[in-house]
Amino acid sequence: MRRVEQQVLQPKHVIDKVDWFDKLREVRVEKHDLNLLVMDYFVKQGYAEAAEAFQAESRTEPVSIGNKVVRVDLATLASRTAVRDALHKGDVMRAIQMLDQLDPQILGVRPELCFALQQERLVGLIQSGNVEEALVFAQEQLAPKGEANPVFLEALEHTLALLAFADPAAAAASPVGAKLGLGDDSGRRRATALDLNAAVLSHQGGLRADQTNPSTTEPALQLLLKEMLWRQKKLTEKGVQFPKVQGDNMLRSSTFEYLGDEGGAGGGGGG
Repeated sequence: MRRVEQQVLQPKHVIDKVDWFDKLREVRVEKHDLNLLVMDYFVKQGYAEAAEAFQAESRTEPVSIGNKVVRVDLATLASRTAVRDALHKGDVMRAIQMLDQLDPQILGVRPELCFALQQERLVGLIQSGNVEEALVFAQEQLAPKGEANPVFLEALEHTLALLAFADPAAAAASPVGAKLGLGDDSGRRRATALDLNAAVLSHQGGLRADQTNPSTTEPALQLLLKEMLWRQKKLTEKGVQFPKVQGDNMLRSSTFEYLGDEGGAGGGGGG
């Protein structure tokens, strides 16, 4: 019985560290291609200063990698970065104004994003104690959207419930505050900023509001890492044991760790 269990749990194929890294060294990646991946990351994430510095250092033209490599004007990148920064600082109206200057259709055809930005503005007015201005803004800007969309109406009702709290800290700690993400202002704004950034990239890439294309909005490096993690998963499911790149914080760390006896194969011995 013990022998049968060991046969079942034993990995079908084991690749040790030495063989794995030998295979990696055989793969040739041109420095120019790596530079394009880095530049694409800076461009799509809106890091204008980093893109400029990298261009000067590596002599790599600003590009966006999608179905093809497209050269990017850093002036448009700076505009997108300015919108994102305004949102991070809580200056939502400034962000909306700059978006409209880029192209009014960016928000005009994306009602969810428009509502999210206006809701962020309403939250700021309530938290700063501008009750009268908050009520006027909600009535004029958000109530009509709520009448047309029950999801927007529910979100508006939750936001207006903050008026019951005199203390912003108490509001953030309440169930309503938790639903609105008030406990993590920077995280909430960061999520909205990512949606905003993707909307601008999609619009500049010629996509309709109902179209999605990860190669247009996500850095190619990030997509490659996602594909790598997916392929690692498939190999593991087939019983292959090999050194893996850890998926947690995959853009912050690419540390190799040898994972022996994964997924219940504990009797076989690790390495």
